[in-house]
Amino acid sequence: MLIFGRLMAFLFTMKPFVNGGTSCMLTTCVIQPIDMIKVRIQLG
Repeated sequence: MLIFGRLMAFLFTMKPFVNGGTSCMLTTCVIQPIDMIKVRIQLG
């Protein structure tokens, strides 16, 4: 049971970092194409 408790503590600690990384990747994948279109419109 000690191993399970340590695993749960580790997962609880890592949760904010995983959420932050996931949100950053999702934001980049959504915003980057929109920004590229905006720049091409401005240059054209």
